[in-house]
Amino acid sequence: MPHSDVLGAVLAGGASRRFGSDKAEAVLEGRTLLDRAVEALAPEVGAVVVVVREEGDRPYDAPVITDLHPGQGPLGGLEAALHRAVERGAGGVFLLGCDLPLVTSEAVRTVLSWWRGPAHVVAPLGPGGPEPLLAVYGVEVLGDVQRRLQAGARSLRGLLEDVGAELH
Repeated sequence: MPHSDVLGAVLAGGASRRFGSDKAEAVLEGRTLLDRAVEALAPEVGAVVVVVREEGDRPYDAPVITDLHPGQGPLGGLEAALHRAVERGAGGVFLLGCDLPLVTSEAVRTVLSWWRGPAHVVAPLGPGGPEPLLAVYGVEVLGDVQRRLQAGARSLRGLLEDVGAELH
């Protein structure tokens, strides 16, 4: 059963400097990385949006929202998604990087099963540490996100630590 109280947000606004081209448009097994991310989220959440840096970025099949403050990296994308979640009356945002092509709906469902509501943040713990681009952020962390952005502290892993995220 989908978490209708969660907004799925695919980050597709990165500059892709190291990749050399738009990661969202890269194709794996006949589907773009962006399509794969949207397809993994869609059956498990109430709605899905694609977060891009600024107006005029390439249109996608899913609704598009823009960063409120372009150039702030994934933390800026999370801020925009949390704002949209609040507008929709959702309790949280499932943040997914478009460059995680092997994430399935089953993985999304597992992470969602750990989440306990608007004041909770949960992320898987991978071999390299927490996975902040495969995590659920309760809307009550919006103030923490804004404070970090104002301070120039753009690390999502730092946010996970600051808010005492539950790691699995």
